[in-house]
Amino acid sequence: MGYVMNDHKLDVYETTAMIHQANLSTTKLRVINSYFTKKLGYRIMPSERKLKSIQRNDDAMKFSETEVDEVTFFYYIKDIQQVLLKTVSMRLQDESIDASTLTGTDIVYSGDHGQGHFRLAFKIILRFSDGRERIEIVEDLGNMKCKKDTYELLDATLGPSMNEGVGKIMEEDKKTAKKVSVVMKDGKPFLCMGAQGDNHNNGDFVKCFRPRFRITGDLAFYSLILGKKNMSSKWCWLCDFFCAQKDWKLADDASALTWTSQEYYAILEKVERGEKMTKREQRGVVTKPLIDVDPSIFIIPPLHIKLGLFNRAIIQPKGVSFFSWLEKRVEMVPEDELNVRDDYCNMKSKKMIPETLLPCGI
Repeated sequence: MGYVMNDHKLDVYETTAMIHQANLSTTKLRVINSYFTKKLGYRIMPSERKLKSIQRNDDAMKFSETEVDEVTFFYYIKDIQQVLLKTVSMRLQDESIDASTLTGTDIVYSGDHGQGHFRLAFKIILRFSDGRERIEIVEDLGNMKCKKDTYELLDATLGPSMNEGVGKIMEEDKKTAKKVSVVMKDGKPFLCMGAQGDNHNNGDFVKCFRPRFRITGDLAFYSLILGKKNMSSKWCWLCDFFCAQKDWKLADDASALTWTSQEYYAILEKVERGEKMTKREQRGVVTKPLIDVDPSIFIIPPLHIKLGLFNRAIIQPKGVSFFSWLEKRVEMVPEDELNVRDDYCNMKSKKMIPETLLPCGI
């Protein structure tokens, strides 16, 4: 018959946090789990397979729990520098790649909330000079179980570690990544931080280059990272133009003032002093950034643009979308019928109609 279903279980993040805080070995965890299973009649912990799935780069992981507004949040975050060096080194070794052909590395950092979790990840793109196809590696960097990713929550939990981790691989200008070097040790290639002569662990120097570091995500992630919580979507993330300006489509790049860290902190200082400013002067600046980087390293998220275009063409409310145009100009659906349908859909979405009264297929 299996085990009795019960909501009072530890999820994979709570269990992993417990393992690290109690310094439990696999054997000890199995013993504890077996006692709870016999006593309660159901498994209280996730399987070992699920636990191992989030424990890659275990030495770079930091597990913690924080109480915010009387709610305890469990989360983990990895050191991006350690993950970067270890992941690239292992890939170069596993595929027996000639390290001297590695010409550059792109690092794309991102985060998003979905299905009850806030997740951090980054993509590493390795490029080569010998015609080899580029290698793309996606690595998980952090996870927190939460209903919503607010600025206050991230600032109290993942935020400080996110800022510290990114700061380790960035120069003081906050927009340029630090140089990395490839060295050979015991016949194997390793990626190390720093230029020639730095942190090579007695290995033989092969080459040095500077990675490109970028951050991407949806507007909500962008606004959280830069301290622009609840920012209106009309403000440009790259310059001082905004959507209400009639001439923004005709303007060239040179006519706009590009956002910089200095410009951001100058406005933030006025906000913190309580100076009166118009919304246009404030341009969404509210509080300190979660990750102290230059706004110029943010890039447009192609997926979200495609979703937005699809939403505008297909799903948006009547009178705006492509389907609305078809109904009015092609199918000539009467206004009364459209109103009845909209009322029905609204009642259904609010669960005001019993399931038994819904027509088949709706």
